[in-house]
Amino acid sequence: MGAEMKNKRRFLLIVSVAFAVCTIFSGCTKKNNSGQEHETAEREQLEKQEATNEMQIQEKQGEKVRLVVGGIGLNESSITSVINEFNAANEKYQIIAEDYTDGAASFDQALTVMQTKVMTGKGPDIISFEGISPLKWIGAEMLYDMDGLVAEDPDIDEKDILIWKALHEYNGLFLISPTF
Repeated sequence: MGAEMKNKRRFLLIVSVAFAVCTIFSGCTKKNNSGQEHETAEREQLEKQEATNEMQIQEKQGEKVRLVVGGIGLNESSITSVINEFNAANEKYQIIAEDYTDGAASFDQALTVMQTKVMTGKGPDIISFEGISPLKWIGAEMLYDMDGLVAEDPDIDEKDILIWKALHEYNGLFLISPTF
């Protein structure tokens, strides 16, 4: 299998994992006390079920399941060509790029709009942090820890992610890097 095919397979696998993660992404946080942890776990389970139901409805209606990738400056990013290739090759899923700089007066305004949408549960399924530091998002517990999903997925393993330890610098798998 050629390097390009391996990269495409790896990308599709990551997108699949990220899709499952990010559909339940908004509003999910880790909490310190057990009561809040239980409440968060229940909310995560409910959101996961709602996302699954939405996907099933789209599939039954013959629609492609839509996944939104949001970010700042996506229209000028290399990710756009990868999204277009994925959409052309995939009959079941469609990735939609939402560039928050469209219609924004400044970078700061675009970032504020994106953060507000995420905090209200109306943000993208996946966030591209190209040109944006994820540290504030991780510190505010706005990102979902994907460790559990990786552990449950028989098709992906820590060994599949070459920079596994580096991605865990903040005590969880909150980011997946397309490059290193």
